[in-house]
Amino acid sequence: MAEKKSTFDAVHNAQMDQSRIKWAKMMALIDDVIDHTPEWSDEGSDEPLKFTELWLSRIHEMHKFNNLLNAMKKEVQEEVDMLEYKIKVEKVCPIKAWEDLIKH
Repeated sequence: MAEKKSTFDAVHNAQMDQSRIKWAKMMALIDDVIDHTPEWSDEGSDEPLKFTELWLSRIHEMHKFNNLLNAMKKEVQEEVDMLEYKIKVEKVCPIKAWEDLIKH
């Protein structure tokens, strides 16, 4: 029983480390999007076209960011599905399945 708990803890810790790395990448991406978003200094401008361009630019950045988040979410789900398949169907030890996933 202690061996199963130890195995579970090792797999869980490895998964948490990978999750932290993915969240760090995501936060860096958020910072990058914020850094490259146009300033809103012209909000009170009398030039509606320029204001509209700022909004369109902002919306475009939000769509790009959303697409990147969806791609990351899909990638994580594929990894989870692969781990579940290896563990449940192929009867691979969880640690071995995790190590194989990390190698790819």
